[in-house]
Amino acid sequence: MAIILQYFNNNNNNNNNNNKKTLLLLLLLLLLLLLLLLLLLLLLLLLLLLLLLLLLLLLLLLLLLLLLLYYYYSTSTTTTTSTSTTRLLLLLLLLLLLLLLLLLLLLLLLLLLLQLLLLLLLLLQLLLLLLLLFLLLLLLLLLLLLLRLLLLLLLLLLLLLLLLLLEQQLLLLLLQLLLLLLLLLPLLLLLLLLLLLLLLLILLLVVVVVRLLLLLLLLLLLLLLLLLLLLLLLLLLLLLLLPLLLL
Repeated sequence: MAIILQYFNNNNNNNNNNNKKTLLLLLLLLLLLLLLLLLLLLLLLLLLLLLLLLLLLLLLLLLLLLLLLYYYYSTSTTTTTSTSTTRLLLLLLLLLLLLLLLLLLLLLLLLLLLQLLLLLLLLLQLLLLLLLLFLLLLLLLLLLLLLRLLLLLLLLLLLLLLLLLLEQQLLLLLLQLLLLLLLLLPLLLLLLLLLLLLLLLILLLVVVVVRLLLLLLLLLLLLLLLLLLLLLLLLLLLLLLLPLLLL
């Protein structure tokens, strides 16, 4: 009889140790999620600042474009050479392309901001679920000490439901991260195109370049912009259809 009682005491001690380890792991996971939420909030603030800077740049480019148009129409009545006129037209075309690129970049950043907000909401839900899980495990540990079997079974059922919800939230989080990566790829392409256009603009302002080559480059850039715009539309459609697919 003493051996049996000692066996049950050892078994209870092992269960208590395992429950304490589980609670510690959940606490660490909660702390990690809180840190991740803070980092995500900082990223959102940086993204908002970037959007504001981009809007200011768009306003400056629009002002420059209006000044160039005014200069072009004011000098069109006077006698100008054909080379200066073509250079001015190419400059206007490049500025229009820059504006289009910046607008696409602004759209991408807005999509990225929306995606980060969705990710933040998912992380908050995940944090709440883990907090409930932690509280349930704590109650479970207390009930194991009190040996209340009925409440123990109810808590086990609740724990199972919470684990299922947690799995669903993790899947949603993975999907959101995947969409975020898909949004980052065209953003990098747009930045590369923007750098290329700026180089062409500097080249046009500094040296005299062959007009056909510049026009071909501008047409290629326009085609790339159209492809990126189609990609953005597809990503928007995917973002809109994602809740329906999950349902």
